[in-house]
Amino acid sequence: MHHLSLDSDDKDATKPGALKRSPSAIQLTAKTRRWALWVFAGILPLALILILCLVFLLPRRQHPGSGNGSGDGGDGGGGGNTNSGFYTYPASAYPSPIAIQGTVPHNDKAQTLDPSLIRRADDGKYFLFTTGGPNGSLWTADSVSGPWTKVRGPDSGNGPLLGETCGAPQVYGPLGDDSTYYLFHNSHRYNYAKSDGITDPEASMPFHDASQIVHTSRTLEPGSWTRQGRLEIPWARKYNILDAALLTISANDTDTSDSNANTNANANNTNILAFGSYQTGIYAVPLDDPPTQLLGGGGGGSSGADAAMEQLVHLEQNSSATQPLGQTEAAYLYSRGSWTYLFFSSGRCCPQKGGEWPAKAAGDVYRVMVCRRSSDRAAEMASWADEDFADRAGKSCRADNGGTEILASHGGIWAPGGQGILEDDGAGGEGLYLYYHYVPFDEQAGKPEKGFRFGFNKLQFDNDAWPVVV
Repeated sequence: MHHLSLDSDDKDATKPGALKRSPSAIQLTAKTRRWALWVFAGILPLALILILCLVFLLPRRQHPGSGNGSGDGGDGGGGGNTNSGFYTYPASAYPSPIAIQGTVPHNDKAQTLDPSLIRRADDGKYFLFTTGGPNGSLWTADSVSGPWTKVRGPDSGNGPLLGETCGAPQVYGPLGDDSTYYLFHNSHRYNYAKSDGITDPEASMPFHDASQIVHTSRTLEPGSWTRQGRLEIPWARKYNILDAALLTISANDTDTSDSNANTNANANNTNILAFGSYQTGIYAVPLDDPPTQLLGGGGGGSSGADAAMEQLVHLEQNSSATQPLGQTEAAYLYSRGSWTYLFFSSGRCCPQKGGEWPAKAAGDVYRVMVCRRSSDRAAEMASWADEDFADRAGKSCRADNGGTEILASHGGIWAPGGQGILEDDGAGGEGLYLYYHYVPFDEQAGKPEKGFRFGFNKLQFDNDAWPVVV
């Protein structure tokens, strides 16, 4: 603060009796005081209004788990760089991704978006499938930590993964007596208006025109995939048919603890497909065995689709991400012990064209959430309607906005999501992992960088059987 100094004459003038006021000076002072009181009375309400606006409009800073009692991180909370407008949790809030080698962590393009990680059963080789270019990308490695080699997709020198547009490829297997792998991916090429007579204009919009395509392979290798066709899930305003997640339950499996290891060789498995996104959340529908069509769809056409869609179940709807409300997607189903878990991503996934992010708080961009339900009768689709998935606080993830946050933006990690589970506990395996994509965050500048990177962490379960990222 700047202080005024007095010279010797001024100091003498301040001694008692040195100042003599005239009546006019006293009147002027009284008028000045009355004027100041009127000004203060006018400014005070405006100041109070300004303070209230700042309290209610600025993003609230909260630590993960302090929001609604469900461990969801609050309503767009997180501390951060107020100059840039981005708000994220401190680096200590969650573990950083495990160090990785190779080309995967160094991409400056969205080529590691929506990862799907799988280990080939016969030789232990790892395959990483991602969105990248219009037709998908693929990396391979002998260890999850790399070094990774890009073998398909832009800049690989070997062409794309598939011969058609491929978003969010998700791979499962080997399944069945023939040990087949199954690849599901998003497609935006099906014309719902022309083929199905859908008149709703949203059915032709990129944000609501998705469908699921299924491919099969015995080896996972590029060029080995055979297209099986489109899943006949009818278009509806309440969901978008994207981000497929397959849960396979063996017909002879009384212990579902390894149902996602997908190493069974039994016929007549139960196959449940979760899908859906921003509209009203995530849904599930039964598939045939093998899982290349809706349950009962052997006759083809709408009759098979109608039979399966009668068993459609609404699994999740979460509105804790506030800008805008209720955006969730990227389901992943995982059974372990007595529980079946639903992992999903809540919030905005990606920047808009031009690089601007539509949301800037840790609670409003991608973060990994989880709910669970009992694995009892999991092979019976009717039980999925009878028992809701719930979060750690016991709130329904379908009806009560439930969801427990287990990973969110922190330190140099922004918008982690698009997650999956690698259960790699077999011979030569590396353990249990949660994998995901994220955007690097420049902590000094206080804003996200460009591109998506592949991240993974060990996943453990606490004494109450809830997953914890380590």
